[in-house]
Amino acid sequence: MLLRCLALTLACALLLPRMSAQTFDSGMDFLTKIEESGLEFDTGFNPDAQLSIEPGLTDTVITYTGGGHVTHQGVDLYFDNMRATLSTGDVFLDGNVRIYRNELVFKGDSAIYNYNDGKLTANTLRSGIDPILFSTREFRTQLDIEGRTAEFLESDEAFVTTHDYEVPNYRLQASRIKIFPPPENRVEMHDVKVFIGNRQVFWFPYLAKSLDEELGWYFRPGFNSSWGAYLLSEYGIKWEDHTLVKYQMDVRSRRGLAGGVELHSQRFKENENFGRMKVYYANDLDPSISRSARKRRDVNEDRFRFSLQHRIYAPYAEDQSWYLDIDINHLSDEFVYEDFFPDEFKIDPNPENLINIVKTDPRGTLSVSGRFNANPFFRSDERLPEIALDITRQPFFDTPLFYEGSTTIGAYREPLSTLERKFLEGGRGSFEEFFGVSQSTVDPAELNTLLDDLQAQVDGYSFKRFDTFHQLSYPLNTGRGLSLIPRVGFRHTSYFDIDSGNPNIDSSESRTLLHAGIEGSLKLSRVYPDVRSQRWGLNELRHIIQPYFNYSFLAGNDLSGDVPRIDRLTPSTRLRPIDLSKFTAVDDMNPWNIVRLGVRNVLQTKRDGRTHNWLQLNTYVDTFLEDPEASRTHSNLFNELFWHPLPWLKLEMDSQFPIFADDEDFIEVNSRVRYMPTDNTEFIVSHRFLNDHPFFGDSNLLNFRFYTRLNENWGLGLYHRYELDDNTLEVQQYSIHRDLGSWTAALGALARDNRGEREYGIVFALSLKDLPRIRLPLSIDPDPAGR
Repeated sequence: MLLRCLALTLACALLLPRMSAQTFDSGMDFLTKIEESGLEFDTGFNPDAQLSIEPGLTDTVITYTGGGHVTHQGVDLYFDNMRATLSTGDVFLDGNVRIYRNELVFKGDSAIYNYNDGKLTANTLRSGIDPILFSTREFRTQLDIEGRTAEFLESDEAFVTTHDYEVPNYRLQASRIKIFPPPENRVEMHDVKVFIGNRQVFWFPYLAKSLDEELGWYFRPGFNSSWGAYLLSEYGIKWEDHTLVKYQMDVRSRRGLAGGVELHSQRFKENENFGRMKVYYANDLDPSISRSARKRRDVNEDRFRFSLQHRIYAPYAEDQSWYLDIDINHLSDEFVYEDFFPDEFKIDPNPENLINIVKTDPRGTLSVSGRFNANPFFRSDERLPEIALDITRQPFFDTPLFYEGSTTIGAYREPLSTLERKFLEGGRGSFEEFFGVSQSTVDPAELNTLLDDLQAQVDGYSFKRFDTFHQLSYPLNTGRGLSLIPRVGFRHTSYFDIDSGNPNIDSSESRTLLHAGIEGSLKLSRVYPDVRSQRWGLNELRHIIQPYFNYSFLAGNDLSGDVPRIDRLTPSTRLRPIDLSKFTAVDDMNPWNIVRLGVRNVLQTKRDGRTHNWLQLNTYVDTFLEDPEASRTHSNLFNELFWHPLPWLKLEMDSQFPIFADDEDFIEVNSRVRYMPTDNTEFIVSHRFLNDHPFFGDSNLLNFRFYTRLNENWGLGLYHRYELDDNTLEVQQYSIHRDLGSWTAALGALARDNRGEREYGIVFALSLKDLPRIRLPLSIDPDPAGR
């Protein structure tokens, strides 16, 4: 700026002696005009450049020759020669012209820029808004100047592409084009001719496309044995600036037409749990088609889903501490997720329905919720309503103690599903017809127990429950790596208005459980500065070892078997939590006396200026002085291993083995290794082994995934899932990828053995690199509907 003023002052000093008194006044005025124009001349950009000023009675002209740089309110102008007229605000640029404005880039031989309104006019100009590149002979644009005008680019006879090569392999030629950079981020074209190479392959009278990959048209063709040949299509638009709308129209040769609409709130764009509504309808040509061996009955051809997940904040709560959570999922039948949304079916085959009013506070959370069953073909508990107060761990007044607790009260009910009810009302009918498997595969004693339980619950059961939990803890830290946390607490639960279908059972029951425990750990470390190995990614080494223990004692009476269970234990291969605040199966809480012993080992090294966990191993075991579930004295020995020595090598392994013959004798090993021998090749191998578990069936499952880039243009992918226990190749996936310059093409095939039904599929995907809609390697399973 200083150089600019000095240059202007010197020019004035040389010119003013030649002026008359009237001209002198005009000369003083043009200095003001230059300052008001906002033009800033970077005289240090090219010291050899010539800057001159020609003041006059009616106009003042500034010329800049020899190559220069001028900025104007965020717009950078580069040129060989420049001529600016202050009366009109026009800046004439000539020779190697480059103009930069945020995401906009302009390159050409000449251009006219007006600094008053931001308009840019050019001939034979090339420009780009990532990822769009275009060239034109005549161009008009309006750049935003201090928010006074909207930004857009407009041209006649333009070429558009995303292939950043001198000779692009495809391009669009439009008679008129208008491009809006972010935040609108879209392009409009008229009379559009599509060229691949030099050959025209298509024509559109009008084409509008958002540069946001979620907007505009998206197509996915393919073949699946349960769908037949299919074409999934989606069109996304923005509803003002707050909602993304996706319209869907799908056709499947074996299932017919289907369509839907999705709404996604941009306020919750980073949170997938809220701000979305999905509506989908299919007129199914053959609802009896199943991906599994399970038989179907009474499935209507009108299939649909409605789901709404949203959070509404109270308008008067400035800190957003009051809000309403809505989670509604209404389905036409129990198979609609399996048939049309297999990915969601895999994660949550029985979606819940919940409305929850929440008040948050740093000290805790208060909620009033209602959970109901909108899909009676599923068995699900109902809570109408449930009031819960959760108090976070916090100092207990002005003492060194910490307090935490929770209290709930609610009305609970769990009716039978329509399938179970029909089965019982039909005189126990055909087992296979209702449950989809042969009755001979079920143990007769277990079957009779199941049927008796169902018969007792034919009208469902219900009760009201009051539960309260309170705990005090006292953290102790010696300052030498030793920490101890003793804790005491209690839990009281009362059940009343119990209706279990048996009139001889008491309608109320209560119990109180007392809890005491202590957990502690000792943390020791040692540094080995001389341990270095480039081969194994070691740059010094620190070993941290932390033995720990957790003792938990819970005393009280057991609930009678007549009390219905809603919050109950579910089968698992993992250990139960022994911290009372983390144990959520309130109705299955029995007295226990457990000691958990373990040791953590961590090896750390320096990498990229940070501490990197090179290896982690957590080993632990439970000793049962009183077992709440069985008659064990010890649990399995657990080992959780994580080894990440190099960026291209990672190993994870969780295992448990029995260590005493009279206790649990099942074995579980879950492992996964990722290895990249070269930059272009990746192997991922995972294995799950489970043997002799009392609830889950034996499994010896091997997963193998492989992807390689053969060269710059071709890539291959493979995925196999093989169950060694019964020698079944469950899943085969093969994919081939082709780099087409600015495009990526992928072809994938799938074969699945569902043990009774075989499934096949094929999919083809083509996408622009700069507007991607697929991932490499290509994923075609488990959700062919994945958009």
